[in-house]
Parts: sequence; C-alpha cells; structure tokens
Amino acid sequence: AQSALGWAEQLSHVGSQAHAMDYALVLQKFRRNVGAVHARASELVAYASEQKLRVHRAKGAFFRGWARAMLEDVAGGLSEMLDGIASERDADTPTDFTLYYEMLAEVYGRAGHLEAALRAVEDAFAVSERCGIVFWNAELHRRRGELLLASGQRGAAETCFREALACAQAQEARSLELRAAVSLARLHVGDGRS
Repeated sequence: AQSALGWAEQLSHVGSQAHAMDYALVLQKFRRNVGAVHARASELVAYASEQKLRVHRAKGAFFRGWARAMLEDVAGGLSEMLDGIASERDADTPTDFTLYYEMLAEVYGRAGHLEAALRAVEDAFAVSERCGIVFWNAELHRRRGELLLASGQRGAAETCFREALACAQAQEARSLELRAAVSLARLHVGDGRS
C-alpha cells in the first residue's frame, strides 16, 4: 500500500492517487486500525474535495464516520456515514456496498439500534445477491450473529457464526475465518463450553 501511494504520487496522476489512497484506507479498515482509518479517510476527503472526485470524497467521509463512531462519537460518526452512503447511492456505485452496510450495522449495533443494524445486514446481503459481490459475505454472517447475540438470541447467533465460518472456509478467506472462529469461541466460552 505504501509503495502504491508513493508511486501514484510520483506519477502525479489524479485517478491513480485516489485509488491508492482508497486501497490503503480499506486495508486499514480490514485491519481494524481505527486511528489509521480516521487519518487515511481524512486525507482522502481532502484530496477528493480538492480534485472534485465526488465518489472518493463520499467514501472517505463514510470511512471517517465509521472511525469517529469507533472512537466514541457514535452519533456524529453515524451521521457522517449516512451522508457518505447517500452520496455514493446517488452516484450508483454499489461495488463497496456490502462492506458499507456491514460497517453501518456495526455502528447501529454500537448505538443500540439493533433493528436498524439487522436491516443493514439484510441490505448488504441483497446487494451481494443482486451484484454477485460475495467477498464480504462471511463477515456479514458474523455481524448478524454478533447482533443476534447482543439481542439474547444465542442459538441463532451460533448458527450465523457457523455460516460465517463455512463461508470463509469455502472462499479460503483466512482472516474472515479467524474472525468467525473467534466469535464462535467467545459464544462457547460464554456458555461454559470449551
């Protein structure tokens, strides 16, 4: 990611710079490095605003909102996320919407809005089905499980964690497999199972 950012800057090519910044941002989200997401997202918003790149600006705002919500400004972060996703919807760029809706579900859950969070997961699965974008499905199953667990539905949560695990294994997505396994293990420990 650092090499791509450096190379894009040397090229002084607007599209290459925006895409390199985009990928570096998403990488930090996948790593759950909240501080780096906030910094990268702020950089992307500034660059995209300067270059008049509406979609990249919206994406940066959305990710910055997620980071704000994770850093304890849940209401402000959620507002920024909703503004960002509305801009992307207007531009009709659904490629990242499975990820976006999962991120929204996480923040809605953090805010205690479990129904809205579960609707966001369903919206993500609908995009996945409609567009064939399945790379994030394991995490969607896991997120649904975490939300069901938060609402006291332990059996349904376990089913979701197992679905997440199977999906990640089928895709050979090791990082997502580990997330699903950790969620399942935490559930088992909470139930007194080793």
